[in-house]
Amino acid sequence: MSEIRVDTISEKTSANGVSIDGVTLKDGALTASGIVKTDDTTNATSTTDGSLQTDGGLSVVLDAVIGDDLFMKSDAAVIHFGADSDVTLTHVADKGLTLSTATGDDSLILQSTLADNNSAPRLKLHRASSSPADNDLLGAITWSFLDDGGNSHEAAYIRATATDVSNGSEDASLEFNVDVAGTNTERLSFNAVEAVFNEDSQDIDFRVESNGNANMFTINAGTDKVGIGDNPDLGLLHVKSADTGASVSGDADELVIENSRAGMSFLSATDNYGIINFGDSGDNNIGQILYYHGDNSLSFVNNAQTGIKIDGSGAVTKPLQPAFLGINSAQQSDIADGHVLIDIDTEIFDQNADFNTGTHTFTAPVTGKYAFMVNITVSDLATNYQWVYAYIGTSNRTAFVSTIDPRSLATASGYSLGGSILIDMDANDTALLYFRSSAHGDNTVNIVSAGTTNAETYFSGYLVA
Repeated sequence: MSEIRVDTISEKTSANGVSIDGVTLKDGALTASGIVKTDDTTNATSTTDGSLQTDGGLSVVLDAVIGDDLFMKSDAAVIHFGADSDVTLTHVADKGLTLSTATGDDSLILQSTLADNNSAPRLKLHRASSSPADNDLLGAITWSFLDDGGNSHEAAYIRATATDVSNGSEDASLEFNVDVAGTNTERLSFNAVEAVFNEDSQDIDFRVESNGNANMFTINAGTDKVGIGDNPDLGLLHVKSADTGASVSGDADELVIENSRAGMSFLSATDNYGIINFGDSGDNNIGQILYYHGDNSLSFVNNAQTGIKIDGSGAVTKPLQPAFLGINSAQQSDIADGHVLIDIDTEIFDQNADFNTGTHTFTAPVTGKYAFMVNITVSDLATNYQWVYAYIGTSNRTAFVSTIDPRSLATASGYSLGGSILIDMDANDTALLYFRSSAHGDNTVNIVSAGTTNAETYFSGYLVA
């Protein structure tokens, strides 16, 4: 092996320089037709160290492969892409990177070529703080623009926050914010307990459009109304199929159903109930409208009691309607001249419990018009009696229902004084049945009884209206 040691090799030719095994030295330039290789392993930490150094630029025609880190050591460094540098990636000192393009096409595409159906391009924003705390901002996507004054303005953003960083019970929130009149306003947010639209209480409507209706579901923020089928203008919840031009009462505007022929359906199983409930703070079903499909009956319940029931045949019953029939269980004998209260001491029925057999008194439970039917059967009625009467005494008036003049009778023995009348009564007014006879001297008369089951002398009544 031969070795030449010199301090300086100077080129003296004017042609191609000095060539050594394909490496040419010419005018301060090194040209190699093959590979230029250095075996030195010095790691580069700056622009002035490393195995290969240049004070100028580095031009690479084909691909460049770097086996370890790549450092861009100057602030505001730019990576240019394209023959005319139409796309750039710029370092913003102490902040991040800016990808810039002058076109309106897709600026950044994440692409996956895996055939696995669970594989897809993913973008992950990861906050790797070593000391996480509740309500840490996890990341945001922001849209901004230059306004007509040349000012950069944030128009909208999506922001994620770690609301609870406790291990095993982590919570997070996600917010969608958009400009309203120059102010960034929260439109939609999701957190651990709820999804909220319009948290900032702006006059911003919420609208869902179906295939055939632009206002299939609408919340009108300005009027605080909800609409189905149209923009609501009548009730708190306005279900609208067609405009009728009708107005709504302020006492019944929580739910409004509007159509040229409005209706509402309650669909139940064939052996169960359909119910409209009325409740208050003391009772959550104190009133009901109830349809029972088992027997096809319709009931109206008031104060937890059935007031009206329509059975499957259409028959109407009123279980609480005031109605009574009372009789005397024993004969009242030897009645002298004057007034006497008929001893109605036995109930055949007393719907709603308004008749008192101890005092023989009917008490009106409500103000209304009451129909009364009476009959008093008497025996041993002498022909010298001047008059005998059957009458009802009420709080408002005395009502004579039957009168006999025994003097006009061929014989005077047993007779019935019966009749009916419609009387107005106020709530808590009373009604009693009386017999009156006059001018019969020492003669007496008897009030006949048919026992405890049959009605010969009776007092009955019911609420009409």
